[in-house]
Amino acid sequence: MSETVSTEIFARELLALDNLCRQGMSLVMIQVSPVSAAAGCPVPELDLPRDCVLLAVIRAEKVLYPRGDTTLQPWDRVFAVVDRQHEDALREALTRLP
Repeated sequence: MSETVSTEIFARELLALDNLCRQGMSLVMIQVSPVSAAAGCPVPELDLPRDCVLLAVIRAEKVLYPRGDTTLQPWDRVFAVVDRQHEDALREALTRLP
């Protein structure tokens, strides 16, 4: 019984990601380089594309949920949902040099 429930939950999670793909969205992870302009930058000051939402920041194995007072640090792993057409703009915002 528990295997059936577990399998059903897993199938629903995959369906949700599949729906993102069909809608033209991508779930992405970008690591902040110590030499990028994003390192030390507060989230509201990032030049993020309009069709993008930062979901989580992993810093030293701790999960942070980005808010207006969150400042990105070198080596942060940033997880976002972004319209596929704007993936390059998100990458540029998080990796460009100062």
